[in-house]
Amino acid sequence: MSLVSLKELLETANKNNFAVGYFEAWDLYSLEAVALAAEKENSPIVLGFGGMTVNQEWINSFGIEPLGRYANELAKSLSVPAAVYLNEVYEIDHAKRGIKSGFNSVLLETSNLSYEENINTTRELVKFAHSNDAHVQGEVGHLPDFIEDNDSDKLTDPNKAKNFINLTNIDFLGVSIGNVHMFSTGNYNPQLDLLSRINEIVEIPLVIHGTTGFPEDILEVMRKEEKICNYLDIPLQHIADPILKSMRRGTTEAKTTALLKKLREEVPNIILRTSLIVGYPGETEEDFEILKNWVKKMRFERLGCFTYSHEENTHAHHLNDDVPDELKNQRSNTIMEIQSLISWEHNQSCVGKTYRCLIDRKEGNHYIGRTYMDSPDVDNEVLINATKYYLKLGEFTQVLIIEASDYDLIGTPV
Repeated sequence: MSLVSLKELLETANKNNFAVGYFEAWDLYSLEAVALAAEKENSPIVLGFGGMTVNQEWINSFGIEPLGRYANELAKSLSVPAAVYLNEVYEIDHAKRGIKSGFNSVLLETSNLSYEENINTTRELVKFAHSNDAHVQGEVGHLPDFIEDNDSDKLTDPNKAKNFINLTNIDFLGVSIGNVHMFSTGNYNPQLDLLSRINEIVEIPLVIHGTTGFPEDILEVMRKEEKICNYLDIPLQHIADPILKSMRRGTTEAKTTALLKKLREEVPNIILRTSLIVGYPGETEEDFEILKNWVKKMRFERLGCFTYSHEENTHAHHLNDDVPDELKNQRSNTIMEIQSLISWEHNQSCVGKTYRCLIDRKEGNHYIGRTYMDSPDVDNEVLINATKYYLKLGEFTQVLIIEASDYDLIGTPV
């Protein structure tokens, strides 16, 4: 089976009445995990990365090519049908480079463009993709990160969708029917009648991104099921209401705080990670003080903070990048100083406890492992003396924590 086009995969799914999942990877570990799960379940799969997931600065520094080549080769090695998808890149050049490097399907983020600009840009990409045996997903309507009560103007118009397809020759259409990129604390039902009307007048496969809300019933499963890590990564970005509104996050400080409180109550041992952006256009001292105090109050076990980068083809590019770089860095350092103390205090609470650790690698005189509280490359690590103990890489072992620093634990096997 191995590598197939997304168009072929979706046509087969439509013919045989089944859906195909796309689970966005954020690094090579997660990409391999998706591939292994597909093999185990004997299920067709869409492998890939997203421009919103892979840091824009990383793409600019290292290029999209390493990701495309690796994903393409991984798909070829599978026994199940697999397409390779580059999701939501911001620049048409990145999409074209992705196609050249091995992604056989792409989506260009065009929600910041007018309908006419969307048509012209997508048509250019389709022409390039089809000449390189790749396929393109287009989008009509806007898919928000969070849902609001007044989002009806962002839904896909069936007639505009049909016209868009005719003018661009796209291969699949992403639709906005009430689904959201991440989650919402409110209740919102997808408009299935709208989906039906779109499906009646277009002749290409439809793609539904994201979710229709946060499935709160999963919290009970997380609490009871030992196989599920009690770890959630929620990229909140900011908490001051004026900044959230400008970012079009569709939520408020009150809603987000209520959700986090519920998570803590329902899953007592949950580990929460988030990422924040400081120096966003228009961020005032008051906005930053709100963010700073909120970080102190919420006490995330894991937190990363980034300075705002003014990138073309993003939602915020039309705004005035009015926060000086020096001030951006000061604010980022302030947040991370606060988080360093929170992380140190949390790590001290781990001393004397035993954790099941996955041994990732060996570096010098130490094995490097991870608990359920840690994602690879971005979170804490557990250091184990390799001159005293022998451990197998890729296997789990019980580790007693005997010492802790701001961001690392030191332990011994038991």
